[in-house]
Amino acid sequence: MQMKEADLSPLAKRFLLDQGCTEIYGEVRDIDLVGKQGQILYAIELKLKLNIKVVEQAASRKDMCNYIYIAVPKDAVKDYYQLSPVYKLFLEHHTLGLITLSEFSGYYLYHVIKHPKFNRLTIHKHWLLPYLNEFSRDKDGGHTTATKESPYKYMIYELKEFMQYHHRLGKHWLSINQIIQGCESVRKHYSNPRAGIRNALTTFESSWCESKIIDGKLHFKIKEIS
Repeated sequence: MQMKEADLSPLAKRFLLDQGCTEIYGEVRDIDLVGKQGQILYAIELKLKLNIKVVEQAASRKDMCNYIYIAVPKDAVKDYYQLSPVYKLFLEHHTLGLITLSEFSGYYLYHVIKHPKFNRLTIHKHWLLPYLNEFSRDKDGGHTTATKESPYKYMIYELKEFMQYHHRLGKHWLSINQIIQGCESVRKHYSNPRAGIRNALTTFESSWCESKIIDGKLHFKIKEIS
């Protein structure tokens, strides 16, 4: 069976635990794994091969996490000196770490090819912290977009359940304020809940919800109970 990026997740989690992380989260926004050691955040991007795309992706995490690693299978990279000058330049310039992962007789093994440097200016860490929650905690990383259960999908699921519940109670039409006040996952997901939920529900009008102006305000209701 062909290896998938998600197969690397248990090995990468072992590495994070050995770094002292007491909490590990998977699929945090679009980061495969995030480890938390007090106020220090570790990010790991999982890839089956080292390429420019994953290096650029890892570099974009620098303003959110203190240590950034790329993790690949053992056979993908032998040692640092065998890397092409392009990869070395990217890793050095963006202060990224590189580790290889393998499993042997039930043991999780990792090898640090290059240590990252500590990022002090994590100016967008606050964007990430709300996603370190019960939904992402202990999740595996490395899933494809088609298979991952993202926080957005979870929020939409909770929103739909909330609207169905009120539909069963006979309160079919809900204002945006009522949805925000009653659905906690909506409040947590969006920095601007009013605009976020309005845009989200509008995209679902052709499938499971509909809208109507009542007393000058936009309201939504579920189309049917599924």
